[in-house]
Amino acid sequence: MTGDRQAYDAIVIGGGHNGLVAAAYLGRAGKRVLVLEAGGIVGGGALAAELQHKYTLPAVSHLMDGLSASVVKDLKLARHGFAYAASGLPTVALDPDGRHLVLTGNAKDDEAFLSARGQDGAKWTAFARKLENSAAWLSPLLNRPPLVAASSSARGKLMARAVLAEASGERAREAFLSLAAKSVSDWVHEELEAPLLGGLVAFDATLGSTDAPYDAGTAFRLIYRHALKAKSGVAIPRGGIGALAETLVALIEGQRGEVWAEARASRILMDGTTACGVVLDNGIEVSAPLILSGAAPRETLLRLVGARYLEADLADRLSLGKAGGATAKINLALDGMPGFRGLTPEQVGGRIVIAPSLDEVEESALSARAGALPLDPVMEIVMPTCHDDSLAPSGHHIMSILVHQVPYEIEGGWEARREEFVQRAIRAVCRYAPDATDYILAGEVLTPPDLETKYGIRGGDWHQGGLNPFDLLGLRPEPELAGYATPVNGLYLCGAGCHPGGGVTGLPGKFAAETVLEAEARGGRT
Repeated sequence: MTGDRQAYDAIVIGGGHNGLVAAAYLGRAGKRVLVLEAGGIVGGGALAAELQHKYTLPAVSHLMDGLSASVVKDLKLARHGFAYAASGLPTVALDPDGRHLVLTGNAKDDEAFLSARGQDGAKWTAFARKLENSAAWLSPLLNRPPLVAASSSARGKLMARAVLAEASGERAREAFLSLAAKSVSDWVHEELEAPLLGGLVAFDATLGSTDAPYDAGTAFRLIYRHALKAKSGVAIPRGGIGALAETLVALIEGQRGEVWAEARASRILMDGTTACGVVLDNGIEVSAPLILSGAAPRETLLRLVGARYLEADLADRLSLGKAGGATAKINLALDGMPGFRGLTPEQVGGRIVIAPSLDEVEESALSARAGALPLDPVMEIVMPTCHDDSLAPSGHHIMSILVHQVPYEIEGGWEARREEFVQRAIRAVCRYAPDATDYILAGEVLTPPDLETKYGIRGGDWHQGGLNPFDLLGLRPEPELAGYATPVNGLYLCGAGCHPGGGVTGLPGKFAAETVLEAEARGGRT
């Protein structure tokens, strides 16, 4: 104890999956760790929520396709009960005329399927090969800690170029760089003709951001997303998306650690220029020589610490950062399975995307930028109960919908426009599953502001920052913060705002914890 404070070896602010991963790595090293989660349930964007005490819903994220194999292996998650109910799910692009496209990721099968439908079979194979080659080149840079840059942005950009230059394979590097600078629309128009494939690619390249397909750098976002994909492919955990957090909590508690829910950090305690504890909003103080924060970098350093502990230039850059989320979530409890026309039961259990063309994704993005609702929303639909019937009563189902390109601030305000938004989204689903409304028993709608209020996802941005080339590697979140350590002694960042970015990978938490342990082994901090 320190005075009347409870004392720990380390405190992690934020019970999202990255914070929990960081805590588990520190606990594995023998540290007694306290995790502080502001909400009532841990997991961040990858948590389970209950509806009517009968349905276990994926509150925000509903699929896993990037959980790092090294995290699973290091923490022995399988031994602690974590497993997938289904993996390698197909992607189903819905067509208004019923000529749906089903992509399995198997190049030969996909080419044969597309060719039989006159839908760019050989062209898609060539496109997918370029994408995979570029992703394979980028992947090693994302699956290791970044080189730490100098303190200025200009020098940081030079450092980023040096990182790219050192990677092996000059031909592969040049191919990657020629694609990364493009907009995804330019890439699609050069190589594909089928509108449905263009819509799917544009959707994947911009999901979770305010970017439009015609924006430069969106081709890079597509490559980045594929570079972080796990070998398991698109997967659904057994027990729902919250199973990862539940497994990590059990692991941490088995290491003598503690996880406190409804424990919102109000301020990081300072001893001179060193972080030494946390004050909760209920006045409780806890102390530790190490503090790791999974909150957004701006939230951590400007609100919890204070600008006076930072160089003025860094504080200014953090204050200018703007959250860029543009996704809403709709969760539905159903008393049966809607009939998606033209899909087999196996295909209904896949990843379903409604994005009929690249132009429709672009129109949705432009509407969102103008603070307007998209007329024809583009979205991703998942039916987890197709693979895990424990998530709902017998014969019942849950439908999880991520609606893309939804503005944080909307003309007329969300209170007045919420029902209109829901009706547009449900109408879009019913174009392909006409009887869907017959099965709806209950639902939950989370707009971007709701994601911020309920789950602490600032601005509705689960990436905690941009995913363009100069937002990543040794520049994320800022060059002098890229190594997870901060200018405040004893304080580290471990959330999605750090390298390698958002998505359910666990890598920011892993790399941050390893940075802490390596610094201790050297007898100091980074």
